[in-house]
Amino acid sequence: MKYLRIENGWKIETVDSEYVVYYNCLKLDSKGFAHISYAARPKENLRASFLKYAFWDGEGWRTQLVDMEDNNVGGQNSVALDRKGFPHISYRNHIKYELKYAAWDGRSWKIDIVDRVLGAYSSIALDENDVPYISYFDGTKVRLAYLGKTGWLVKLIDSGGDYGTSIALDNAGYVYIAYVDNNTTLKLAKYRVPSEVTKPQITLFVWLLYVGACLAAVLGGLIFYRKVAARRSGSPGT
Repeated sequence: MKYLRIENGWKIETVDSEYVVYYNCLKLDSKGFAHISYAARPKENLRASFLKYAFWDGEGWRTQLVDMEDNNVGGQNSVALDRKGFPHISYRNHIKYELKYAAWDGRSWKIDIVDRVLGAYSSIALDENDVPYISYFDGTKVRLAYLGKTGWLVKLIDSGGDYGTSIALDNAGYVYIAYVDNNTTLKLAKYRVPSEVTKPQITLFVWLLYVGACLAAVLGGLIFYRKVAARRSGSPGT
């Protein structure tokens, strides 16, 4: 796999020469460094398929083997970067018909099964809270999956979808999915994200501040009441 960039003219770099690459997705971080998810076949066994990840660290290319389950994963992958610059990847298990999700937490890859369907043509995006959203084709329909409080939530977008999904999010809580339907018509779907996913919950700290303010108000009222009662009775206040 090679990477092409403009730096005093065209510059071509070799990213990974050990594998035969047949799917890849590219994102740039805030420094302009490249991050690439890709499906890779070992040259000695072209029937196998692994999910790999490569990134430029400013000095050279670094590669990681992410998933090699069943020797048949990684196809039709998509990558997104979170606020820390960590990668999140959606991809397929070709044998089990599963849509999978891999996320780097700074130390290791966390891998999850999103949906047990074909999981083709996936596209991934993250919201402002780094919540992942994935569009994909299940074999007959276009679906949307996003990570809720209790796990992955799946929504049907179009029962007549066919292939080629691409996803984007706006700042108002809407998801946009471009895809091709079974009449080879290019379509755009707009979906409103549930508020419990997009709005952060009240933290324990904020809740404690609220309770403390209420208790302070009650205590202040009691002290004021005792002082007024003491003045009326002629006894010293406390």
